[in-house]
Amino acid sequence: MVKYTLIITSLILLISLQMISAINCSPTGCDYNGICYSYGDIISDVSPSIYCDANGSFVTQKNFNAICSNNFECLSDACLSDKCANLSSLLQDYTAFYENFTYLSAGPCS
Repeated sequence: MVKYTLIITSLILLISLQMISAINCSPTGCDYNGICYSYGDIISDVSPSIYCDANGSFVTQKNFNAICSNNFECLSDACLSDKCANLSSLLQDYTAFYENFTYLSAGPCS
């Protein structure tokens, strides 16, 4: 009887410690492997990478053109006009525009 009481007590203690760990992270954080992360923190060493959502859970980061509210929601870490942006593509477009603009304004060299 004492053996079963000890096992039950140990289980109750273990469950209580897990509940305390989860309570410590809320309402502004997420628990991942026993560590509390703050809202917006990204874990990128997992595939796909995840971020701590305002609801207290981890969510997979979003691809290009997905609807977003914050930079950390996007794989590119860029939320522009409420969509995940492809910064590489934007930079290429800007560079091409700038090169065309400077060519037109300076005229051809002879």
